[in-house]
Amino acid sequence: MSMEHATEDDWLRGAWQYLQEVAEATEEFVEFWNLEEEEGVTATMISALAMDLASQVEKVLATPMAERGSEEME
Repeated sequence: MSMEHATEDDWLRGAWQYLQEVAEATEEFVEFWNLEEEEGVTATMISALAMDLASQVEKVLATPMAERGSEEME
């Protein structure tokens, strides 16, 4: 857990917020990390990945703590 976040949920909310920022500025993200030139990763790819991961974070946040990790969430 990061020192900035007291709980798992706090960390997940921070991750969700970061993923939203990435999804809103994918061109800048790809350019900053030189992903397209170095790795062949496009802004469209990053956008889809960020949105998919944010969706998974939302599912984890909606899952009671006692039930997290007990089985793979869909």
